[in-house]
Amino acid sequence: STDETSDILRHIKEKHQNVHLEFMPYDRPGKRAALQIGIDAAQGPIILLTDADCKPQSPQWISQMVAPMHKGSDLVLGAAPFAVSNGLLNAFSRWENFVTLQLFTAEAVRQSPFMALGRNMALSKKVSSLSMEESDGDLIGGDDDLFVNRIGKTHTTSIVLNSAAHMVSPAKKTLRDFYHQKKRHVSTSSRYQLADQIFLFVFASSTWIQLLGLMAITVLGFWKLALCLYLFRLLGIALRINLLASDQPAFRFGWKLPLLDFAYLLYYPFLTLFMLQKPPTKWK
Repeated sequence: STDETSDILRHIKEKHQNVHLEFMPYDRPGKRAALQIGIDAAQGPIILLTDADCKPQSPQWISQMVAPMHKGSDLVLGAAPFAVSNGLLNAFSRWENFVTLQLFTAEAVRQSPFMALGRNMALSKKVSSLSMEESDGDLIGGDDDLFVNRIGKTHTTSIVLNSAAHMVSPAKKTLRDFYHQKKRHVSTSSRYQLADQIFLFVFASSTWIQLLGLMAITVLGFWKLALCLYLFRLLGIALRINLLASDQPAFRFGWKLPLLDFAYLLYYPFLTLFMLQKPPTKWK
């Protein structure tokens, strides 16, 4: 870091003796190494993770996220919506975030989590010792995904979705930054367990089938049927939003919902191209 972060932290440590600092060696860049060093240095029974640019939605964030740990959970997965701002890119980022939330919470409910949002996740110290494999040494990120993917199915997982436990972060403001973020996020998907790769392939296939099906029905002249089917899809989406996040401003899309959903139908097939690219070697 070049923004005097270390000096600020040292000043905080002088006032708060319970603050423990660990500094990164220059030859180990990126979040992956920093996360592992921090977890190894932690001495308490519970580890709660977030990012430096995040802000908790409420003062109850810590108590809400660690509550399931006191009941026997080894992993707690939380929501991490993007902050609301102007622009379609912000709205699309928030919509994609909500779709991702649906996917990984649905599997977590089945005690089969395949990923998590590392900026809002708690884990017990005993499972944190199961670090990333050496074969993942070429990755600079993705520790949260691969960690949950590999140990989530053999340990008790809970999800906390109420807004008091949300961790909010700023969304990317340019398409270039969005591209680099997405490329980094999906770089680990090829190393998921086979069952999770199949699950994501089925989800992607269903997205393609829905888009092509609606287009085919429209071309054949049955546009009213296509419209009814799409409105039925939107109704299902609205019900899920109301069920999962009715009190979260980041998941309120209003008139933009049909536009965002249709854009996602077009966007998701191209997401596969990100997955086929070589993992990034620099943190951007």
